[in-house]
Amino acid sequence: MSQEGLQKLITEAKMPYLANLQWNEETLGRHFSEKRSPMKNIRTFWAALEPNVNSPIHNHRLDFMCETHILVHGSGKFIIYDPDGKSARNIQLIKGIPHEVFSNYIIHPDHQYIAGEEGSICLAFEYHP
Repeated sequence: MSQEGLQKLITEAKMPYLANLQWNEETLGRHFSEKRSPMKNIRTFWAALEPNVNSPIHNHRLDFMCETHILVHGSGKFIIYDPDGKSARNIQLIKGIPHEVFSNYIIHPDHQYIAGEEGSICLAFEYHP
């Protein structure tokens, strides 16, 4: 689907200004656009996932940071894995409300984002002290 899928998400979200951003497709159906903050320890970026696209399972063990995401369109959830690689809990995202911080300077669980049937657009915030 690629760029057509991204444009469809932006149109459905009624957020035409997102079309003017520079987007990178990291894997099929996963699009990211970083927005630099004037504060060097804050990183923000848009993440758009096409319908039913999953991010890879990952963690932030090598990054000294904490992060949260705000869902602005569609639906999605995070799956947090225990150290044995089994699904420990789900965090369903709610539009406009940041999720709890589950990855911080001390705790770095493996996690995965899964977009819902209509895809999703999130704004992510990372704090790097």
